[in-house]
Amino acid sequence: MRATAIKIRARVAETPRPTGEVSSAQTVETNGYDTSLGAAYLNVVSYGGAQRTPYSILEIMEMAKDPMRHIEELRRWSRWAYYSNGTVTTAIDTLVGLHSLDYVATARPVTGDGTPARRAACIKKMNNVLKTIRYKEVIRDGLFHSAVDGMYVGYFEKRAATVDDRLALTDMEIQGLSEISSAGANLAVISLPVEYVRIIGRRNGCYEVAFDLRYFAGMTDEERKRKLRGFPEQIQNGWRKFDDDGDTARCWLRLNWRKTIVVKIKGGQNDPYGVPFAVAALDDIDYAKYFINTKRRVLDTVNNQIYYETFPEGEKRGTSSLSKEQQRSQ
Repeated sequence: MRATAIKIRARVAETPRPTGEVSSAQTVETNGYDTSLGAAYLNVVSYGGAQRTPYSILEIMEMAKDPMRHIEELRRWSRWAYYSNGTVTTAIDTLVGLHSLDYVATARPVTGDGTPARRAACIKKMNNVLKTIRYKEVIRDGLFHSAVDGMYVGYFEKRAATVDDRLALTDMEIQGLSEISSAGANLAVISLPVEYVRIIGRRNGCYEVAFDLRYFAGMTDEERKRKLRGFPEQIQNGWRKFDDDGDTARCWLRLNWRKTIVVKIKGGQNDPYGVPFAVAALDDIDYAKYFINTKRRVLDTVNNQIYYETFPEGEKRGTSSLSKEQQRSQ
């Protein structure tokens, strides 16, 4: 690797240097030409430990051979790649924010009461529903989770909830975002944690999923009560029945396929999970991170240092006995 050429000037000698530097403050070398940093030096620069991946590259490559078995590890690695690699972040953010997501609602003519007024009423109702659920945020959230986790599961909930208008809240009451965003909403698409959701089949061309109720098992009563408020009513009732029965073997709750929105990428129809977007580029991502950290370490090491080569002095002070071509060939 060839470093940037440095031409030594007299005023550089006036700059203080740390102890042990190559040149001293008393030496001014004016007949130097340029220098290069050998590749051997880079081999001794260690990779930044704080920026290491959750798993080694060999482990990730083995996991990628059977992603359905190692989906949890791959998702953890994918989140690390998204938050630590600028290329992955840019690619996913562009994918999420690229589309304008505009729409035109239409109503198909039906037999019976298919008058223009009826169709106009249906279009108005559809527009109100999409506006209420903030459909653009829902779609972009689905794109994000699909890219990072390989899968997105949403639950369309219609319910009447009591609005909490209290102005003063405790730390415990504001810990969860889903509890606040879902409270008081008659219509909402609730995003479910993909780590506790599994595709179990298809019905009428739609994915059917089950939710692992052990998600609430390790929580305190107050924390569980607060969490349950942000989940669909079907899951709330399922947990109460699961907790009352005490049958820990039947911990999976089949969700209503008519109300769930399931999207997955990089997986077949028979696969229970989707595979994160960045797994296909795992070797490039890991090497890019290694390369960037190596360059930063090199710059930190050689910063404020001057490496120069001394040529034999000529007859006059400040000149070299070597010609310009001979200096270039050194």
